Amino acid sequence: MNDEKMRILRMLENGKISADEAVRLLEALSKEKDGIGFVDRIVHAFSFEGTKIGKIREEFKADKVLINVNASSLTLKESSDSVFRVYGDGRFSLNEEGEKTKVGIFGSMTVDVPANSSLHINLKAGDLNGILDVPLKLESKMSNTELYVKEPLDIDANVRMGSLTLSFSHPVNMSFNIVNSLGSISQNLGLNESDEGVKGVVGKDEGLVKIDAKLSSIELKKKKESDEI
Repeated sequence: MNDEKMRILRMLENGKISADEAVRLLEALSKEKDGIGFVDRIVHAFSFEGTKIGKIREEFKADKVLINVNASSLTLKESSDSVFRVYGDGRFSLNEEGEKTKVGIFGSMTVDVPANSSLHINLKAGDLNGILDVPLKLESKMSNTELYVKEPLDIDANVRMGSLTLSFSHPVNMSFNIVNSLGSISQNLGLNESDEGVKGVVGKDEGLVKIDAKLSSIELKKKKESDEI
């Protein structure tokens, strides 16, 4: 098993596969012990059931949305109404799974997010940026995220081998619990720093930012009034 992992890492180092492909191959290899063949895992790891190829412009309504982003770029914007809008270049898929709508994105896309919804974003070897004004659960691997948090809300982020930058409007009015094993945390919010991480409340406790990171760069900062999105 270790030889297989080293082979994948050498392929990545030599430029024969992308970072996203390496992540999916390693995940497939780690799950081989579950009883499903490695070849089957490889086929699953590289499958993408996209309904569109090329220019994308789709609309849908939902309360809870899971967005899978692989080796792609995603920008979040505010929706002017109760409709999600997805547009850009690449591939797109949409499926209903119980109470949650599942979206697959590959390419360079923008999503207009309506108020009173919530997001779960699974980001692998990609980039995420834009404006956040709804609760977010983020799972990020080998990716870069930069978001402007417009108002107090809940953020639950799991970050591995990547970067996460959050800018907050004034007043912040949120509590923070940040851990980054073997990584760095920078902040100008006046939070308490220790060997265990960064914790504290800025203003009123009207939202929670919880970040569990490893081998990553985390930055938390107040947004300057002169800055523009």
